[in-house]
Amino acid sequence: MVIITETHRVGEGCIQSIVPRGSKVFTVGGNGNRGGVCVWVSEKYAKTIQLVGTSTVPRGMDSIWLRINGKALGTKGKGLLVGATYAAPEHSTVYNTVPGHKLSASLVSRRITCRIQTLIRRYARPGDEVLLMGDMNARVGQLQETPDTFEEQNR
Repeated sequence: MVIITETHRVGEGCIQSIVPRGSKVFTVGGNGNRGGVCVWVSEKYAKTIQLVGTSTVPRGMDSIWLRINGKALGTKGKGLLVGATYAAPEHSTVYNTVPGHKLSASLVSRRITCRIQTLIRRYARPGDEVLLMGDMNARVGQLQETPDTFEEQNR
């Protein structure tokens, strides 16, 4: 399984054309200049993976949710719920849905965290293990990791 974030694409066409026949490709989000998630599963494991959902809420966060069959994992029936997620930087203007109203970074972080928790509760079955992967643009210091250059350049 390969997870790619910031695909900046809508649809599977460009990615599907480069993966081996028999593989599965799942995509969500992306609008040409930000976001998007793609999960590629090799042919060997494609039959053991089920798409259980996708989300593009809140604006600025894209996620794909897959379940790996517990029998295939040899875990006595316990499945593995995989969340592949992209969340824009917390200071990104993509979160500002009301013109002239900037959301605080802490509010953006809370919204992302709450949404991920909601999606886990929605898609996880009793006994499932959960694996969350992706690019959540986490902050570990005072400075933003990378500038939101596309939005800065196009103001």
